[in-house]
Amino acid sequence: MPTPTPLADAFDRDLAVAHLRELTLEIGPRPAGSANEHAAAEYLRDTLAGYGYEADLQQFTLETYVEHATELELVAPEARSLAAIAIAGSASGTVEGEVVNGGQGMVDDLIGAGGRIALIERGGISYEQKVRNAAEAGATGVIIYNSEGGVVSQRLYNLAGIPAVQVSREEGLALTDLLAGGPVSARLVVEGSVADSVSYNVVARERGTVCRAVIGGHYDSVFIGPGANDNASGTVVVLEVARILAARDEADGVCIALFGAEEAGLIGSEHYVSALSEADHAALEVMLNFDMLGVGELWSFIGTTELVSAAGEAAEALGAPYEMAGELKGAGSDHASFETLGIPVLMFNCFCDPNYHQPTDLPDFIRRERLEQAAVIGLEVLEGALSEPAN
Repeated sequence: MPTPTPLADAFDRDLAVAHLRELTLEIGPRPAGSANEHAAAEYLRDTLAGYGYEADLQQFTLETYVEHATELELVAPEARSLAAIAIAGSASGTVEGEVVNGGQGMVDDLIGAGGRIALIERGGISYEQKVRNAAEAGATGVIIYNSEGGVVSQRLYNLAGIPAVQVSREEGLALTDLLAGGPVSARLVVEGSVADSVSYNVVARERGTVCRAVIGGHYDSVFIGPGANDNASGTVVVLEVARILAARDEADGVCIALFGAEEAGLIGSEHYVSALSEADHAALEVMLNFDMLGVGELWSFIGTTELVSAAGEAAEALGAPYEMAGELKGAGSDHASFETLGIPVLMFNCFCDPNYHQPTDLPDFIRRERLEQAAVIGLEVLEGALSEPAN
């Protein structure tokens, strides 16, 4: 474990990167319910305990999709194998037949897909909706290819009725070119199952404190990559904010929550809020969510108007470019679980990572100054939010 400097009350870039490398390179990919996710949870708990917090693991159960076998074979006009991975939540089965170009999977794109395998490009609508539209159009299977280079790991939050796989953009464009020249047929095999698993939230607070604020983010990743930006970056910023608050003796009223199983559908944060007592809920005034912080230039602040404005002022004081995204794009991360309860929220993010959900989401691409900016802005917003007496 990296050696902290607990008396330092400023952001420690080297320590943050050491934590990030531990999570991504030593522990590795941290999919929900996996041994690696559990190892990461224990590492985070022990780190926070080392900063003087009362730290523990909050256990919960979930269903996880287990991929057993995936095959995608081109049958005609040539025979060859394509690299494919099952979309988590895919139906199991074997289908063989004609491939049809399904555009971006919109309803109108899938006219004529009945009895065929639909080739669909990522973008426009969610994977969930693309697969649903294809199934409702009568397609026997779905192949989704990335809108950028490489393959991206995605999941469905409801089990699909037909086999569904994902391939790289390169493979998808090659299939599109073949379709332009005439009929194409393929054989698609997916074998998967749903199993009960255990995941954990890492929760910490100063002994005896009442949570007026929660600072958090998810520490799990997709199975295909080490998740340096998504979301080891947010995790290590939370660790540093927690360490700085402890060093300044300003941790009273602040609780730390690092969530498991975010990539499985916000399951960890939903469990956290469901476990709040009435008194805890009444005391909670703000939740700050740090998710995907380590790349890009522009900060995107999402959430409650007053908190978004405060973050914008703090960013401006740092000379950091930002946008006030407001409440329009706030449904895709753990703050949404708190927002549903009427708790003011703020998400720190940049929707700008070319390595999102890919094997190339590596520590080499993380910018240290971005991590520090997120911590400084977060501390400023937190101080302002808690400057008034408790409710």
